[in-house]
Amino acid sequence: MGKRQRIWARRAYDNLIQQLGGKCVECGTTEKLTIDHIDGCEFEHTDIEWSHRISIYRREAKEGKLQVLCETHNSKKGDPRDRPDDDGQYDLFTQVVKPNDPEHEPF
Repeated sequence: MGKRQRIWARRAYDNLIQQLGGKCVECGTTEKLTIDHIDGCEFEHTDIEWSHRISIYRREAKEGKLQVLCETHNSKKGDPRDRPDDDGQYDLFTQVVKPNDPEHEPF
């Protein structure tokens, strides 16, 4: 991505953070803010170019799927694929080994 595209993407990201409230929903800080998917990420956004990612973020913001978290709270939340769902099952892409549980032996 060229310099102008990076500048545009950063501004669009910062503008979206402001549209979503401009502060962490957990602690209220305005420092080191990130956009967080409330129910977990539906796509692997790290592999998508910034300009396309911003378009997806804008759509998801309109759908109420995003919130603003500071880096601290976002990292504490972690990846939802690392937590069991309501049925106690884990995401298929995550290998979880429960000690002393014969039903959950490692692959």
